[in-house]
Amino acid sequence: MLKKFPVLIFLASQLSSVSAFANHDFSQADELFHQRQDGPSKIKEALNSYKDALTTPLEQHDKIYAIEQSARLLMYHSYIVDQSDTRLRTRISNECLTTLKPIDPNRGFSETPHYYYWRSVCLMARAEAQSSLSESSEIARLIKKGSDVDENYEAAGFERLAGIFYAKLPSFNPFGPSRDLNRAFIHFQRSINSDSYTPLYPVSWKDPSTETGEYFFSTYFYYAEALIKKRRNSAARELIEETLDRLENGDSAQYRTPENLVSKKRMQRLLRRLN
Repeated sequence: MLKKFPVLIFLASQLSSVSAFANHDFSQADELFHQRQDGPSKIKEALNSYKDALTTPLEQHDKIYAIEQSARLLMYHSYIVDQSDTRLRTRISNECLTTLKPIDPNRGFSETPHYYYWRSVCLMARAEAQSSLSESSEIARLIKKGSDVDENYEAAGFERLAGIFYAKLPSFNPFGPSRDLNRAFIHFQRSINSDSYTPLYPVSWKDPSTETGEYFFSTYFYYAEALIKKRRNSAARELIEETLDRLENGDSAQYRTPENLVSKKRMQRLLRRLN
């Protein structure tokens, strides 16, 4: 049996912004998006609202935005459902991949980091649901390509993806690269240290100070997990405790509260394993 591929679903749910320059009115869809923590029914409502927008003529930036937000919702949904429900998780991942097709550069759409980032994440989610490593080489290619297009997307998000990718792979992978924890540590640190964030459109309600790499809290969970694999338990414990302290004291982006809560729960579980 093939070894299980890592989950990146939570990572995929990091929040994007409303376009300040959008021609389409996304206010209803975005309001529903901000209620995603209420569960699958609210997620479905938000998805339908973005899908409705995609049935109308849209400027390129509006199309990217609607698809990007849809991918976020689907991956967040995939994370919060029962992880034993392989069929549902596979269906959600496939829907995510289908959602990205309108911005596929191979179909004539201009190259955009959004496509490469979310396709990587959707493929990882499907691979984990199916316990398959068969697409690991394709995922590695997508991460590299996306970083070449825009290394700053999602606050050095491709560095974060690469860190998780190389930390979670098995020590032997017949389908592509194998685990490399030292390489993963380098990618994690680059992501955390990134002080650049280039959203498609700036918005007044987002605080640029919380859009840098150190405020994407999923990175710390995967970093700590990798440190444990390296038997660096003291370093992992210190990283987790520092991160939990920041979250407890509100040193985070409020509009990413659902994702931050997931990070918090996951790190608390890791800490219990260490204590």
